Amino acid sequence: MNREAASPDQLEREIAQTRAEIGRKLTLLQDRLSPRHVAGRVAGSVGEQGSAFARNLGAALRDNPVPALLLGIGLCWLMLASRHNGRPATVDDFGDAGAALPPAEPASLAPPTAAALAAAEAGRDPAGEASAGEIGDGTLGVASGRR
Repeated sequence: MNREAASPDQLEREIAQTRAEIGRKLTLLQDRLSPRHVAGRVAGSVGEQGSAFARNLGAALRDNPVPALLLGIGLCWLMLASRHNGRPATVDDFGDAGAALPPAEPASLAPPTAAALAAAEAGRDPAGEASAGEIGDGTLGVASGRR
């Protein structure tokens, strides 16, 4: 259509048609993007995909029972461990009456020395200073010359 030769009445009709077409498109978009319509589409999609997921999960469990069992044991262990909230486990936590288990002592990175082992056997504090009588009592056999 030649715009230069169009009459004002024809231009007004074209504008009205364009406005009506834009209005229909906006109404269609509003319907498609309404919360009710979007929720319905999402629910339908989840329902379809959820049933496919359940079928696939059932087939995987049937075909691979050992990994599924190990996963279940691991999840149970994780839930039991998280039940304690950082406190030491007690015997009561596992069904028997009893006191709290002793806290674990930090392990030394270096192996104990012979002097520390001998002091522990003699009942002395390995970090403390030994007196001359303790050294010469034959525990290590150094002062008396015995081995």
